[in-house]
This record gives sequence, C-alpha cells and structure tokens, in this order.
Amino acid sequence: MLKRRMVFYRWSSQDSDKVFDPHDVVRDLYARLQADEEAGILDSGDSTVAVIPIEFADKTRPVRLQLLSLRSAGRLPAKWRPDAPLDSIPLLEGEYSADVTHVCIWADGIAGQEYHANAPRLNRLSFFLRRKLGVRTQFDPLYNPDMFDRLERLRGRLRSVHITLVNPHYAHSTDRSGAFGELIPAVFGSRAPSLNVQLGMGRYGPRDRFLDAGIEDAVFDIAEHAHEQVDRMVVGGINPATGKSERVDLLNERVQIERALPEDSRVNSIPESSVAFDAIEEARTELDGSALIERSLQAQAVHK
Repeated sequence: MLKRRMVFYRWSSQDSDKVFDPHDVVRDLYARLQADEEAGILDSGDSTVAVIPIEFADKTRPVRLQLLSLRSAGRLPAKWRPDAPLDSIPLLEGEYSADVTHVCIWADGIAGQEYHANAPRLNRLSFFLRRKLGVRTQFDPLYNPDMFDRLERLRGRLRSVHITLVNPHYAHSTDRSGAFGELIPAVFGSRAPSLNVQLGMGRYGPRDRFLDAGIEDAVFDIAEHAHEQVDRMVVGGINPATGKSERVDLLNERVQIERALPEDSRVNSIPESSVAFDAIEEARTELDGSALIERSLQAQAVHK
C-alpha cells in the first residue's frame, strides 16, 4: 500500500476572454492528442511535463487526468549498489522516467490531487495549459481556516523563512514576481532548475532580533497571494501572546485527507489509477460533509 495525501485547491480563470472550463479544455487537449501524440508534452528547457486526459465527457462529474513530471535519459540520476560501480539507468529513445500524480477538477472551482513527495504540483498544470492551450488558470492550495490568522500573529516577529521552488520560472513568469525578487538573487533568475532559500536570525542569537520589514513583506505577500508557486514554505517567529517560537508549515496546513492506496499491478511506485481518482472524490465528499472546504474558501477570501 502507498500512503498518499488527497490535497485540495481552488481554481480560478485568469482571462475573462477565455474562461477556463475544465471539461472543454481537457476535451480540446484530447482532440489534439489524436492528431499529435506529442501535444500532451511540454518541455520548458529546465523541466518536462505531460498531461494525460482520463475522463472528461460527463460534466456532472469531475475531470480526471494524470499529471507527469518527466526526465529523459540525460537527466536521470545514476544507478548504484554497494558491490558495483555507478551505472546509468537505461531508457530507450523517446522514453522518460515519470513522477505521476492523479488530479480531479470539478466545474465548481475545486480541484483535488493525489499528493506525494515527488508529485508535480498544479502550478505545472497551469503552466502547461497556458503554454500549450492558451488557457490562463490558477490553482490556489486550500488551507486550514485558521492558518492565516496564526501566520498573522507572527507579523513583526519573523525569525526564519524557508522557501523552495522546483522551477523558479513559474514565479518569474507571473505579474507577481516582485515578492520573489526580494528573496531570490536576480543573478539566478529563472535559469536555475530549482531554488532553496533559507533566511534566519540563527538559533543562538538574541531572541529580539527579527527579519527586516522588506523580507517580511515579501514573505507575507507570497503566503497570501502567490503560495501556489512555491513547493515548500515554512515560516518561523515569536508569538507575542506567549513569547514562544512557532512555525507555520504551509504544506502541512493544506486541506487534506490521508489514504493508503493499493499499488498498480505493473508499476509498484504508483497507485492503481481508478482507486486514486475514487479516493480524491471520496475525500472531497468527506470534506464537504464537514464544511471544511467552504470554511477554507471563506478564510482565504479575506486574505485576497
């Protein structure tokens, strides 16, 4: 069995002239794939993404698709074992290694993903849709309703921030790159394949020293308005009410339900697809029953 998190997002159209309709867009992609099998692949230079339509005909049900992060032979890690020298992992021409995730997109503005450590994030899906189909949409992770309030309590007393972007191009290619520019050295730009930024006052320094206002403003701007572009974001500071250190980890604060899914009979590193899709839909039903998605939407609307 494979442990997976079913995490949820709010999607929104970013172009009033070409509104995102998940069923119509995936149907369009499917038609293009019939004419050109490469239509579902996007190579941005630093990374390669593929989208595979699975179900999209019934508008009363969510779209089902697979999102793949691909690596060709030249980008693969080496194969190793203690009693043998390093060796390459063989791939034939046109083959890739793939990290796979399953995605459901509902017409009412909610999306769900079968999430694991190597799963491509939905910012890659929005990047694919924009580049390949000319459709501008955005996927914002949904968070526990009190997350932003707990983050707000640390304002003025931030001591650390840890941000990871797998592909900085996603941040620099948007209109909201100013906040990232405060934290990411301009010399790297979007040419670096990944960035891992850690800023802090040190564990053993005075507890009354905090990150400066410019960095703090950038951190809160990203947390409130551009969190879909980061793969990891952990903020630490001092809660003035208690005088104690607190950490807010955006990944662990996402609206989610954990499930154990059976392995695919042919590929034991991924779950059986129909079970993964069903698990996302069942998790959505459970969260709707507790009104957690609705309360999360209301909480995030306040911070838009």
